[in-house]
Amino acid sequence: MSWNGFNFNNKGECNCPECRGVSEVQQMYVDIEIIDPDEIINEFFEEIKNARSEDELFRLLTEFHDTVYTNTYKEFLIDELNEKINALHALEYPEFDDE
Repeated sequence: MSWNGFNFNNKGECNCPECRGVSEVQQMYVDIEIIDPDEIINEFFEEIKNARSEDELFRLLTEFHDTVYTNTYKEFLIDELNEKINALHALEYPEFDDE
């Protein structure tokens, strides 16, 4: 059997939440910190401006780049995840789709 068109096992037994006895799907929340870009710039600007050597400047610029990259990537992944959740929601509840 299948649930929403997906085969979850090959034994011919249904593995949908209803048949497994799951009466309620629990929401899981993950605390992901997204930093305001202005805060990132302000945090690094003074330190970069006051760098005392090339090595310190390079370290700070690398750290700045990594922080910006990580923050941007988190935002991208959250957007991707929301799109996938919406697609799964549309499969589960097609009667509520916008027309």
